[in-house]
Amino acid sequence: MTGSTSGERAAELRTAFDACFAAPFRGSAPETVALLLVRVGPHDYAIRVSDLSGLVSGRKIAPLPSGRSELLGLAGIRGSVVAVYGLAAVLGHPPQVLDSPWLALAGAPEPVGFAFDALQGFLRVEAGLIHGADPAEPIRGHVREVVRVGAATRRVIDVRGAVLALEQRAGEPGTAKER
Repeated sequence: MTGSTSGERAAELRTAFDACFAAPFRGSAPETVALLLVRVGPHDYAIRVSDLSGLVSGRKIAPLPSGRSELLGLAGIRGSVVAVYGLAAVLGHPPQVLDSPWLALAGAPEPVGFAFDALQGFLRVEAGLIHGADPAEPIRGHVREVVRVGAATRRVIDVRGAVLALEQRAGEPGTAKER
C-alpha cells in the first residue's frame, strides 16, 4: 500500500467514527406489550396477549346447572372440554347471555374460557403506558391496571388473577368439584 491510499482510508475511517458520535443516540427499542381490545357488555377493556393461551369464536357452549352465575357451561376446543365463564360476571358486571361469544383461553394445564361480546382489535403499546388503576376509583373484579388508547382509557383485565380466583373457588361447596 502506498501512503496516500492508507491516508485516504484512515480519513474515511475517522469520518465514519466521528459520524457515529454526531448521530442521535439510538438506544434499545422500548419494551412493548401486546393487548387485545375487547368489549364486555357496554364496557371496553384490554387483555394482555401474554396472559392468554388462545382465542376462539363461534363455539357452542353447553349450559351447566351451577350455583355460580359466572359459569356459562362447557365448550369443545381443540379436542378438549373447557369450562367457560362469562367475563362480565367475573368482572362484577351483571351476567350476560351471549349468542356467539369470543372466548379468551387462559390457564394451564387445563385452560378455561372467558366469554366476551366482541373483539375490537389488537394493539401494541409501550410498557410505560400501562399504569396501576387509580385506588380512588372503584375496581371491578380483576382489574389492576389501565392503559391510554387514543383519547380513551381502558381497564386492563388481570386474566391470571381471574384464573387463580376460579381455581381457589373450585373446591368450595356448590361447584362441580365438591369435597
